[in-house]
Amino acid sequence: NNSRSGSGNRDALSVTRAEAGVEKLIASPFVEDVLVAANHAALTEDLALTILRRRDLQAAVLEAIARNHSVIKQRKVLVGVVGHQHTPRHVSLPLLRRLFTFELMQVALTPSVLPDLKLAAEEILAGKLKTLALGERIALARRGSAKLAGALLFDAEATVIEAALQNPRTTEASIV
Repeated sequence: NNSRSGSGNRDALSVTRAEAGVEKLIASPFVEDVLVAANHAALTEDLALTILRRRDLQAAVLEAIARNHSVIKQRKVLVGVVGHQHTPRHVSLPLLRRLFTFELMQVALTPSVLPDLKLAAEEILAGKLKTLALGERIALARRGSAKLAGALLFDAEATVIEAALQNPRTTEASIV
């Protein structure tokens, strides 16, 4: 019985050491080290988010994070990979379909996201409009892009139309 608890402590210690090793790899200026960290089994959500904050990432690192099943399940990491400016389209477009409604809106409104990815996010959202609850449609009408606000002008609910008209991103072109 005592050997089991000792084994548990050793396992926890080895995980802590592995995380410390991954942290050193993440802080490295060398792409190869960051790539090893992105593929590492001990990569946690916080460490993955630390990697994603780097603006000098290469596509291979972002692809490795997207393939790391233990961290890509985390919503923040998923949104971070999709929204990173260096993520290749063949990685970000399939991941885009896994995002929730307001995560898609966040991607569509983020300035650093590539225009074709923003367009894809808006198209996915436009396809979901009929299945969204009234409150979600009102929130999208208020805070969404001009294209979404324009699409919501055709909603059956007057409150959604009013919210779309009050959206600061709504322009004459999106109404006409």
